[in-house]
Amino acid sequence: MPYKIEYSDTDGGVLTTYFGVVTDSDIIGSLKERIESKKRVENYRYVISDYSGAEEFKVTTEGIKQNALIAVRASASNKKGVLVAILPKDHEYGMGRMWQAYADETGWKTYIARDKKEAYEWLNENMPKVSIKDCSEHDKSPKILE
Repeated sequence: MPYKIEYSDTDGGVLTTYFGVVTDSDIIGSLKERIESKKRVENYRYVISDYSGAEEFKVTTEGIKQNALIAVRASASNKKGVLVAILPKDHEYGMGRMWQAYADETGWKTYIARDKKEAYEWLNENMPKVSIKDCSEHDKSPKILE
């Protein structure tokens, strides 16, 4: 399981950090884990999926389609979500854009960023009443300021 999920129940945020070799089962498993509680999904305000620590991205187009389909189903509980994925490498970035197309029915605001700075700037523009500061290289989680 090359990912770690952190929940911030105070502001409705979820940060999933991926590392090592990331596969279809990892992206699908982490999504299923994040949506297993309908009550929690209803309270999500933003989701950050950070793949910048992934050494290899062995995700297939079929895995992207399956993940998007699960996201579309989960969106029935929350149409106000804001999601940003950090995918620095060209292949990963392209797969992220493919996921955006397949997951368009979610109604979520989504963005695919190349780095954390770009991701957090976009979140700051798209998240009312929440300000997210940039992370340093030593601090992997965002700082939330109300």
